[in-house]
Amino acid sequence: MPRQLVLTALEETWPAVDTSVVFLGEWCKLYSRTEIWSKYNSQTLPYHWDDREKLYNDYLYVRNLYEIVIKDLAVKLNEIHGVGHSDRYWRILVGPWLGYFIQMVYDRYLSIKNAIGNQDIECRFINYQSDLLVPNDMTHFTKLFVSDDWNQYIYQSILSFIGIVPQGLVSFDVARKNFLEPEKSKESLVNKILNWQSQIFVAEEEAFIQSTYLPTFKNILFQVSLYQIPRIRLSRLIPAIHFHQSLRNFKLEDNSKNEFIRILYDLIPKNLPKVILEGYHNLKQVTESYKWPKNPKFIFTSNSHNADDLFKFYVAEKVEMNTKFFLGQHGGHYGVGKWSFLEDHETETCDRYISWGWQESKNPKVKEFASLKLIGSKEHQIVKEGNLLLVSMSMPRYSYWMYSAPVGKQWLSYFNDQVRFVSELNEKIQSEEVVVRLSSSDYGWDQNKRWRKRFPKIQLDSGEKRIEKLVQNCRLYVSTYNATTFLESMGNNTPTIIFWNPKHWEIRDSAIPFFEKLKRVGIFHETPEGAAQMVNKVWNHIPEWWYSKETQEARDEFCQQYAKKIKKPLSVLKELVNI
Repeated sequence: MPRQLVLTALEETWPAVDTSVVFLGEWCKLYSRTEIWSKYNSQTLPYHWDDREKLYNDYLYVRNLYEIVIKDLAVKLNEIHGVGHSDRYWRILVGPWLGYFIQMVYDRYLSIKNAIGNQDIECRFINYQSDLLVPNDMTHFTKLFVSDDWNQYIYQSILSFIGIVPQGLVSFDVARKNFLEPEKSKESLVNKILNWQSQIFVAEEEAFIQSTYLPTFKNILFQVSLYQIPRIRLSRLIPAIHFHQSLRNFKLEDNSKNEFIRILYDLIPKNLPKVILEGYHNLKQVTESYKWPKNPKFIFTSNSHNADDLFKFYVAEKVEMNTKFFLGQHGGHYGVGKWSFLEDHETETCDRYISWGWQESKNPKVKEFASLKLIGSKEHQIVKEGNLLLVSMSMPRYSYWMYSAPVGKQWLSYFNDQVRFVSELNEKIQSEEVVVRLSSSDYGWDQNKRWRKRFPKIQLDSGEKRIEKLVQNCRLYVSTYNATTFLESMGNNTPTIIFWNPKHWEIRDSAIPFFEKLKRVGIFHETPEGAAQMVNKVWNHIPEWWYSKETQEARDEFCQQYAKKIKKPLSVLKELVNI
């Protein structure tokens, strides 16, 4: 007898409790709904990317596939819009969405194949209106792809393509519609003034600088050094764009016998952001109407190249006119992690990539500089009676862009590592000294409830306030994942202990020697128990350990590579952008 396949946490698609079900993955089983899903006679399928070697090899596959698809899509978009832009133009404009989309659809496809390959299954679908889950733009897309509805829709699309007929259609719960719609533009008075100021007395050839991570005053000084009026430009939300099915009836040329590629080429026209199809000519006119430099000396950003479609329109148009496009490092993981779609995409699209200290022998575009976030920052002063600040992270329950980090349900393993760490701390530290900073984005994991169940009296920070406030009061900073967090603490000489599972946070060969040195002085650990033992050992004499010659030498060497500080950074940055 067929078993009912449950695709997501949307319970209206679930059968009656007395029915045997197969949960496609852990993402179906919300912690807050344990009482519901635990009643089922159920099986949860293993996750295909728990095999991390397979994950890496699959990344190499989709990265190569992306290069083929972006070229095919560029040809079609030029034809649809009556333009003749280069592949690089379309890579800048639609590349981030396309890369994310390919990687996510491939994951959903592999999960579906795993499910239907093992047993006879039936499934219920939700009857979605055709345009509900088509993203307005990249900002809207990042909101959609973490939702159960978008993932339900993609799973359904794959099942339909391979011939699985739903056993029933469920009406969409309109109460969720507001959540799925794009955010409405709410520009504050301050933002209006800043954006107005950015358009007065604009010279045609002045540099276009936006969201660089430079502190505001340093950003102003940098632009003054370029002999131009300082501008503080802010991203703007794109108004909702009307959906037109007629624009989505095109076909991407595909002669492949590969089932996944045929599915992908079927889904791309249906799911392209509206800003790329329905809104293309209007958005192009909008960017042309702004009083921005018509022939900028260069364009420089660290943060607007992924989700700010207005900015991407402007950049794409200007690089076609041979304007130089510079990208500053966006945050942590770059230069350290073994693989990253965003790093690959960014270094491919720009003319020069300005790193926080590292270089890449295979990519001459990468130029070492300093951490843009640390310019002008002061060294941390140890608070002898301060607390232990444990900084945690959260990930979407469904995979998104691929990089060497926990994927999907692997967050549960990550969370258990945090619990193991706290459990191994001395009783006084554990009960009185620990503050756990949660991720402000929960993604349905119920971080707060999970922590409270394990440690009812532990101090939890919701992640909403600026972390600098917490750091000022901490004696020891504990970082648990490969991102910006520990680069800033190390760069500011805050006593830091790092731990993570090396099987989930793979690092590239060039970074290994630096982490080995951190490991030898007790900063870096590969197990939560090892990190906790180090905390117990140094807790009452942290300055003696942290300021010792051996520890500081290891920290300095690491920071020179990944969180560098330099004298006269604005002068060096000016040299880097003057090519």
